Amino acid sequence: MAPAIGPTLGGWITDNYTWRWIFFVNIPVGIVSLLLTSRLIQDPPDFRRRKLSETRIDYVRSRLGCPGPGMPAGCVLDKGQRDDWFESHFITVLAAIAAISLLFVIWWEWRHKDPIIDLHLFKERNLRGVESAHVYARFAPV
Repeated sequence: MAPAIGPTLGGWITDNYTWRWIFFVNIPVGIVSLLLTSRLIQDPPDFRRRKLSETRIDYVRSRLGCPGPGMPAGCVLDKGQRDDWFESHFITVLAAIAAISLLFVIWWEWRHKDPIIDLHLFKERNLRGVESAHVYARFAPV
């Protein structure tokens, strides 16, 4: 509903008030979402039994999971056309950093005993992206 209502509501607010009022729309939406989240979503029982001292944070994966490959790749896509893609030394270095950090994240997840993303699932033919699409297309009704 947001792509349908958002531009219409934003245009009405901008016409009748100023553009700054668009940002205030997020305040009641945020309050409602916080209230609903605190009332409707609960932790699983085994998680509630854990003490705070038993909880571990994997700092390597939290730092390298998305920001590692994501930020350089985003910068490459943002500035690539302006800097003539791989003719620029800056773009080439950032693309290499993104590729190396993505390979590192894959290696890290593969060797970790409790991965966030279980990459061993891709050994199963039906769970690989392209081949599973062919399997589903074969059995889909026409």
